[in-house]
Amino acid sequence: MLIEAVNNLFHVYLFVTCADIFEKRKVIQIKKTVVIDTAYGDWNFGTLSPNFAKDRSINLEIALRVKAYLDTADELEVIIPCNHDTVLCVDEETDFLKWLETLEIIEEAKPSNFISIACNENEDHAVHGPEIKYSTFDGRSRQLAHKIYALLPAANGVKGNGVHGDNNIPLLEAVRYPACLVKAGYISNEQEEKLLRQSEFQDRTAWAIAQGVAVYLGVHIRASEVLPVSAVEAKECPYCHRAM
Repeated sequence: MLIEAVNNLFHVYLFVTCADIFEKRKVIQIKKTVVIDTAYGDWNFGTLSPNFAKDRSINLEIALRVKAYLDTADELEVIIPCNHDTVLCVDEETDFLKWLETLEIIEEAKPSNFISIACNENEDHAVHGPEIKYSTFDGRSRQLAHKIYALLPAANGVKGNGVHGDNNIPLLEAVRYPACLVKAGYISNEQEEKLLRQSEFQDRTAWAIAQGVAVYLGVHIRASEVLPVSAVEAKECPYCHRAM
């Protein structure tokens, strides 16, 4: 009797253990990774607005909020590479070695998609509004761009400049995953620059981007109860703690 009871307990333990392992493997299998790039790093802070606002700082503010929203989905893992030591930049003028480092980070993460967030600029200071660019060589990137853009202009009640296929952005060309460049607005436009610096505008922009990504990936996100402390207010990068 004792041997039979022990044997039964062993089988129950084995069943529960196997079920637990199966559930963990299932979670691992369905986990999707999103990489968010804030376009500039280290000495390169991007464009300066007429009021000396840094492109890089605005991008990071929006990216942190996008991450906060996407983190509410258990199926997602969100990575924002710290870009103070590595110049993460989609610009074709980026140093080639730094460009390769960026690509290596993306490839190592094997993301379900890659989003680069940046501000726009134009010599005509009247030009304003968000827009999104993607590589025409990947139909998935086009779908991702349109999912985000469907929500982006309306989020802030502004007129957008559309979704554009652009095969002159090397990093978008090189990545093997759905990828797009989200231009949140024109930092060269005085009125839009003021909006881009406002926490509420950044938050609505981030929510639209996060919702677009979530719709594309087929996951549900919710409004984050705790948004990240502003990197500008904290005066340091939340990852390496270097001064902003």
